[in-house]
Amino acid sequence: MTHRCRTTGADREEREDTLLQHRRPAYPAHSPCGAGQQTADLAANRAFLPRGGPTDEQLIAYALDIKDRPREYAYVFDPAGQLLFCLKGERAAIQFDYRDRFRLFQTIFLHNHPLGSSFSLADIQTACAFNMQAMLAATRTHLFILTPPNRDPFFTRGHYRDIVRCYRIRSAMLPASQRLTICDRLWDAISVDMDMTYTRVRLDGSTSPGDAIGDHSPGSG
Repeated sequence: MTHRCRTTGADREEREDTLLQHRRPAYPAHSPCGAGQQTADLAANRAFLPRGGPTDEQLIAYALDIKDRPREYAYVFDPAGQLLFCLKGERAAIQFDYRDRFRLFQTIFLHNHPLGSSFSLADIQTACAFNMQAMLAATRTHLFILTPPNRDPFFTRGHYRDIVRCYRIRSAMLPASQRLTICDRLWDAISVDMDMTYTRVRLDGSTSPGDAIGDHSPGSG
């Protein structure tokens, strides 16, 4: 995901129309994956975001709504869990206009990755540049959730510098055959090094409820 700047009236009108469609129901009404049927099992007895915000059921429902789409989409929430607005992007990028840049500060950002990878450094740069509370990425099979180091309330630019340094060191330790792809195990290691909470949630229904959730969180070992 990138955050290049572009403003068009058509994009803004379409984005606002999408927002109106999604703010009324508790979950997306047209979710192609039956969000209401899966969320109870997947989110049982678990809080993905330690400081509140959208409920686990809401996050999974919105992830299910966009996980199979061929372009990147994003739902942006405030720290209290209110859906603020929606964004429509391209196959591997979401472009922010000037108005979006003002509205992204201290938010929770959920978007999909049509290419199927976990977090990119562009995702982390976005989270840190806008002091986000959490960054989430949905693929066809998983929802990935990352919260700031050291239990800080928001990502910062200082965090980005440290995360990138750790990312490069850990990447250099991977076998050469794995360095061109973003490896989930790489973020496992980085989250432990940086004392971040990194959570994975299965979205494809292929696991039992007891196996649905895994994470590396501060103090979890």
